Amino acid sequence: MDIGQILVFTGIGGVILFLWNGITNNLPWGNGSVASVDTAPELGKAVDAQLQQGHRALFLSDTVAAIIVARPLSYYSIPRYFALEFVTQVAVALFLSIILSLTASLPLENQILLIFLIASVASIAIYFQYANWWGFSFQLALGSAINLIISWCGVSFILSLLLMTSL
Repeated sequence: MDIGQILVFTGIGGVILFLWNGITNNLPWGNGSVASVDTAPELGKAVDAQLQQGHRALFLSDTVAAIIVARPLSYYSIPRYFALEFVTQVAVALFLSIILSLTASLPLENQILLIFLIASVASIAIYFQYANWWGFSFQLALGSAINLIISWCGVSFILSLLLMTSL
């Protein structure tokens, strides 16, 4: 695979990953697992004050511990969010394309197995660590991990098939 093919495959893979993650984020383990909470004025003031010092706050009561990651509302601009999400997915597709290029001599099953192992390591290192440290629910961590593994393997399978037909 030459650099031109890698760039084309990166674009194709980036678009597929962007659309896949946009759709699956609406499944129960994505946005559906995050509840909106009407906050007490005191908590809102505390979060606003914390924004002046950083982006995280710890809320403790007799029954709840909550780590609150906060940004100013302006941070959540829809165009900015989608642009950064697209750039992120294109970067992932670039690395997947490079891995597939470097392993092009392997049988397809071995290439997908390698991507599966890489995606599994990434999922465990990210989502289950977040579940431990940040208190992500098991549903969110497991669903996000499975989603990442399926999307990386699925895109790699599609790109491998495209690579085979272009040879």
